[in-house]
Amino acid sequence: MSTCGDYHWEIEAPVTPARVLFVCTGNLCRSPMAAGLAQAALGEDGRVVFRSAGFVKAGRPATREAVKVMAELGVDLSRHRSALVKDAIVSNPDLIICMTCQHLRSTVDLKPSLLARTFTIAELVDLCDRYGGRDENQPLGDYLEQIGSSRNLAELSRSSGKGDISDPIGKPLAAYQQCANELRKLTRSIVGNLWLRSSNKLINVDEK
Repeated sequence: MSTCGDYHWEIEAPVTPARVLFVCTGNLCRSPMAAGLAQAALGEDGRVVFRSAGFVKAGRPATREAVKVMAELGVDLSRHRSALVKDAIVSNPDLIICMTCQHLRSTVDLKPSLLARTFTIAELVDLCDRYGGRDENQPLGDYLEQIGSSRNLAELSRSSGKGDISDPIGKPLAAYQQCANELRKLTRSIVGNLWLRSSNKLINVDEK
């Protein structure tokens, strides 16, 4: 508490933003698209920092098709440069969202302690829908532990890829548009369930 004369103010401690990492193979299209769409849906309120990474090489730009499709949705990927998962997980992100089961397995192989906070994007949406969204005052880690208690990790490790987000790289622009539409739906669901459940502030990217 701070005082000045007869006045008293309660000074709140600064809130540390949640750190969310999206993961795909090369960090050239799917994961940066997902991170951009999630940020667009949430808006710039400072509660969450969305990042993305891959497994191939750092420093490469997003594909031209990804940049074009995202620009049409009001998301700028022109300055994106790829990052490596092994570097991105050093700081222990609060939530890791993978495009495929293989990406999940590869991420957890690098750092097994991250398993409880690492999900495929389809799995996370399904669990959020099944259990209901996070209460505003519930710590993110507690919520992830709650919804993850029913995960069949042995089955996940054997998964054939059901719910995986297909890689559009090397395919026509229509494949990128389809991927973007799928990711937009999934990221809006995640943002709504984890951060905007008690409000009507979810931003419609289509209206930007």
